[in-house]
Amino acid sequence: MTQLTLNLPDQLAQQAEDYAKAQGKTLAALVEDTLRSLTTKPRLTVEETKPDATVVFLSKQAVTTPALEISPEILALMGSVTLPEGMTADEARDEYLTAKYLQ
Repeated sequence: MTQLTLNLPDQLAQQAEDYAKAQGKTLAALVEDTLRSLTTKPRLTVEETKPDATVVFLSKQAVTTPALEISPEILALMGSVTLPEGMTADEARDEYLTAKYLQ
């Protein structure tokens, strides 16, 4: 394992130590977890845009095209909603809001 020395402002170092302690971790474990999540987080990349749809792909590799950073919590929701055949997301949203607020 490689040993790494970081030079941080005193206040930031203290805040980081306090945060790590509150999470039940050492500062080294917190830094390791953070670096690991930054280097392995899936990215949602826009590969192709059409007038009525955007095609996106998940990738764990470095992205050379413009990328959207999406949290793992949001990525976990992908595919959890199925729309009726022929209905767009905008139409589903409009239908939901109309039913909720206008009826």
